[in-house]
Amino acid sequence: MIEELETRAPLASPGHRLGAIAVDAGLNIVTFGIGWLIWSLITWGKGQTPGKNLLKIRVLNEPTGKPATWGQMFIRQTLLPLTAAIPYAIAYGVFMTQVMNTDPSWQSVLALLACIAMYLALWIVDIVWIFGATQRRLVDYWSGTIVVNEASK
Repeated sequence: MIEELETRAPLASPGHRLGAIAVDAGLNIVTFGIGWLIWSLITWGKGQTPGKNLLKIRVLNEPTGKPATWGQMFIRQTLLPLTAAIPYAIAYGVFMTQVMNTDPSWQSVLALLACIAMYLALWIVDIVWIFGATQRRLVDYWSGTIVVNEASK
């Protein structure tokens, strides 16, 4: 299926995708998250984030080749990253509970460091995967999407 989609629009390059992530992060900071969130709620229906919209790249549903739906984008951009952060959040909560009780044990510190390491490893693996042959991140595999560069059409 990917070969068929590449004839319509080539896959977005890793640099292009990382650029869109950087633009999204910048817009999120500049607008205190509010402007980015409102813009995202609008552009998700087109298979884009604000950064992808500005850089003319789009998320497609891999099986159909059509733009990802709003729900698919919500899962891809929100639910999957939040789910990946759960182990870190739990360890952080345990650690902070220990600190608030002024009795942090070495096990809670170790648990926090292990979860931070796992979370960072997940992000590193996710970024590294876009440099592979299919140029897909973990969220692309989990949500059944690909990202194409519409600027080169």
